[in-house]
Amino acid sequence: MRHLLLKLILCVTPCIGMSAASAKDLYFAGFSFAGNYSQNSQRYQYAESLKEEKAPHGMNVLDAALKDQLSTLDRSDITLKYGLGDATSGNASALAFALQQESVEDVKRGDKDVYVYRVIGDVLVFDMQTKTLLLDIPAMAQYQDVGAPGRTSDEHKNVFRHMYLDKTFGANVFAEWVRRLKDAPVGKTYTSYMKVRNVTIAPEAEAVIPTDLKQNDAYQTEVAQAFEYSLASAQNVGLVPYTKGQAIGQSMVARFANGDSFTLSLPEPDFVIDIRVRAFRKAQVQTNATEQFVFGAFITLDVEQPQLQTKYVNADFKNLNYVVLDRSEGFTPNDWDAYQTSLRRLFIVLAQQISKRDSKTLAEMTKAPDIDKQMTAFKGVVDKCM
Repeated sequence: MRHLLLKLILCVTPCIGMSAASAKDLYFAGFSFAGNYSQNSQRYQYAESLKEEKAPHGMNVLDAALKDQLSTLDRSDITLKYGLGDATSGNASALAFALQQESVEDVKRGDKDVYVYRVIGDVLVFDMQTKTLLLDIPAMAQYQDVGAPGRTSDEHKNVFRHMYLDKTFGANVFAEWVRRLKDAPVGKTYTSYMKVRNVTIAPEAEAVIPTDLKQNDAYQTEVAQAFEYSLASAQNVGLVPYTKGQAIGQSMVARFANGDSFTLSLPEPDFVIDIRVRAFRKAQVQTNATEQFVFGAFITLDVEQPQLQTKYVNADFKNLNYVVLDRSEGFTPNDWDAYQTSLRRLFIVLAQQISKRDSKTLAEMTKAPDIDKQMTAFKGVVDKCM
């Protein structure tokens, strides 16, 4: 593979944004697949199917669509460059999209199915001289529709094609990525970082994980990245990406759609987060008119500062997702999808409670008697990483 520093993109086009002496130059590094390359077939099969397809001018269609969306970015403090990067310039930073997750949920509703499509990608800014990651901000797009049961892989691919390549599509992930970039603190220097260090799965939870997600720690990666997204969205913290199975020391390899690669050095995290996914649980009650379900997601969360051996959070949390259905509709929830919806909701509310700390909400989530003290301490950690 060719080195990214030698070839950032295949063509040279004009810069976007105002050319000002104080503007930060960002070289366009395009679309990349983050994480372990061996996980691509499990996690990114639809983007993988697009990576060899070319736009009319010869650029990969994913890079071309991302570049097209960037034309809508309105920032006078950034000058985007599409030529060759000069690693010796002293102002050499690069901007990339790193794909973190693709997923499809399929839930039966009578004679129809509800399909939920998600794509998560990160805004990555890195220093080309030091090969150091400077900024990592997650962005997520979600699309839902109703259709006939049993959609094929080709039909799913068509939806994802719109999510990646259709600029006017309401759930275009590159549009959301540009929206996140619009307010991103590109020039900010973080003094402290946190990272999801470990994700472990209890045997009871592992027993219900789909087979394809058990390969190459794909599910652990999904859990970590879902938590990262919730935490970054709610708290705007400096995160070191989770790179289970990919990291060598403190480096992360980002592979780009045009075949180039670049090794990024990651900051050493000051604070680490460990997540243990415990048993998923389901309860069902049937009446003459309704089917009532409860889908429970349960985790143990630890937040600590390894260097000082100081622990800030050590508590069990849960989220119960209640579903009441009309029996006449014939709607049968998919247990796995419902568990993951409950788990994502747990992460979202937990990340929000770091700042809000509503006593009723926390009491529903955990039995830890000192939870307010722990969440206050967690907020102190977050403040140090902003």
